[in-house]
Parts: sequence; C-alpha cells; structure tokens
Amino acid sequence: MRRTNLKLGSAAVLAVATSVAGMMPADASPAPRQHRCATYDNLTEKVIDAGFTDVPPAGYTVGDLGKWHNQLISQSGEVLADAVGGSRVDFADGTTLLVYQWNTDTFKDGAVKEAGLTDGNALLTGEKISIPAVGISGRYRGMTGFRTFQATAVDGIYNSQLMLCS
Repeated sequence: MRRTNLKLGSAAVLAVATSVAGMMPADASPAPRQHRCATYDNLTEKVIDAGFTDVPPAGYTVGDLGKWHNQLISQSGEVLADAVGGSRVDFADGTTLLVYQWNTDTFKDGAVKEAGLTDGNALLTGEKISIPAVGISGRYRGMTGFRTFQATAVDGIYNSQLMLCS
C-alpha cells in the first residue's frame, strides 16, 4: 500500500512540474539581478585635522597611532563627504611598514566604512593604496568595493577614489 502511494505522489509531482513548465517560454530564465554602483573618481582628499602618537622608540614603530578628519572634494569644489579615521602601525622592521587603517566617509545620502592593512612605505613614497570598503547606511548600504588614495606633492592633499557596487 505504501509503495502505491509513492507512485501516485511521484506521478502527481511530475504532472504539476510539467504543467508549470509548459506555462513558461522555453527560453525564460529568472530576472537578472540588478547591479547598482556608486563611483567617485578624481576626488581631492584634504586633511582638515590630523594627529600622530609616536610611541618610543622614535620613528615608525609598532603601536604608533594616527587619526584624521579629512574632506572628500569633487572636481567642481563641492565637499561630498567627511572622512574620519585612524591608523596603527602593526609591524615595522626598518624595511617593512605594515599599517592598519580604518575610515568612515559620511556623505549626505549615507556612509561607507573602509578598513585594511596597507604598505606604509608605499603611501609615504606616493604610491596608490587601496583598502576594502563597505556601505553601512543610506544608498550605500550593502554595497562593497574599495577606496584608493595617493599622497600628492602638496602636504595634506591626496588623490582619492571610491568604487562600490552591489
């Protein structure tokens, strides 16, 4: 008796599946996921306030801390976001400088958090640095990407970029 019920159940499932499949066109597929991106290129990042705690011995050593309040400025001169963050030297041996950096960019329509390990020597010599970024509120929530910055010849000014997508 139980075996007959299984055959009837299987037949019923097959009949329903066939009738549903018959209602869909052969080339139908689920709707593609809509991606959304937020990209800010060619930003000027201007240091508004910064501080550095140099723990002994002097020079870049493990435990040194930095903090800043910067502004992200568009090419037209509009202040788009406040960037508040900090850094900590996690490893230094005279040739390698490993720095953990964190930052929150607060725009009018949401905020983005960035954090990651960076090559401190690369930053000091003017190379581009990129760290992971994630949208934490507003239109950026759930988006991920990266934040890139590069020191310029002008003290306290960086070239910056932010790219996020979902």
